Parts: sequence; structure tokens; C-alpha cells
Amino acid sequence: MDTSAASAISWMPTLIPVVGAAFLTAGLGLLSTMDTGTSLLLTSLYMILVGTGLGFTTQMAGTIAQNSVAVRDMGAAMSSSNLFRTLGGSLGVAVFGSLFTRAVQSHPPTGAQDAYLTAVANGTGRVFLTGAILCALAFVASLFVIEVPLQKAGPPAPAADAPVSPAPGGQSPAMTSDEVMGRENMG
Repeated sequence: MDTSAASAISWMPTLIPVVGAAFLTAGLGLLSTMDTGTSLLLTSLYMILVGTGLGFTTQMAGTIAQNSVAVRDMGAAMSSSNLFRTLGGSLGVAVFGSLFTRAVQSHPPTGAQDAYLTAVANGTGRVFLTGAILCALAFVASLFVIEVPLQKAGPPAPAADAPVSPAPGGQSPAMTSDEVMGRENMG
């Protein structure tokens, strides 16, 4: 690999969460500006920004969690990551739901559909603005992500001239699928 390709790849893991957080912040910020007259096309474009940002950040969070621990702790790291993602989602729904409810209740409908739609638009605007502020904080945090070289999969391969040691119990280290399943002499 030439040096220009190597240098291009070396900054990618650090750039991905930054770009993702930027897309999320921009998308949620734009969604917060919606009102009852915002077109469906414009709303869709804003949601595409949010989805792109989520795609960039969600996968990198898992990769960062996997790469930050020893191989023996990888299961615990990933389950912890999923637990906190689930808890964060639940907490987010509760907090944003209460913000939305408060905003809608502060503009009680007076029997007119327009008043109710305006209240709903104001409520969702507050939710998206709060989300954009939180994502802006995530953007700042992503600027401080430290790049660590990716871990290699599995233990190092034995040298080609190294003798193969027998498995525990005197078994052959290479077993056929029939031997593993206990069908050695079922012919």
C-alpha cells in the first residue's frame, strides 16, 4: 500500500464519528425549524441527514467499544454498549415525550385544527432542538476520540515449523465434523 493510501485510511476512523455527529446535529437542527407549512420533501431531506448521522455514529460506537478492551472482555463490552444504548433510548423517549407533551399542553387547542397543529409543530420543534443541542455536545466529544489501531482477530498463528501439540486428553487437534458430533463409527 502506498503512503498516500495509508495516510488516507489512518484518519478515517477518527473522521467518521465527527461527520456522523455533524450530520445528526444539522439534521435535528433543521427538523427543529419545521412548522405546519414545511413540505414533505424538505422534511424527508432533514430526516435523511439524521439517518446518515445515525449510521455513521452507531457503527463506530460499537467498533470503538470492541477495540477499547481486551479480546477476553469483548462480550462484556458489547453487552454493556447495547445495555446503555437501550437505556439511553428509553430515557430519551421519556424525556423527549415529556418535552413534547408540555409544549402541546401549553398551547391548548381551542377547537380549531390549526391551533392544535401549531402546538404539535412547536412541541416537535422543541424536541428536535434539544436533540440538536445534545448532538452538538456529541460532536465536540467526537473531536477528542483517540485513534487506536484495530485489534487483530484471534491468537497469533503458530510458526510453520513449530510442532503441533496434542489437544487436552490426548485427542487429535484436528477433528472431523463426524468426530465432533460423536459419529466416529456409525457407518
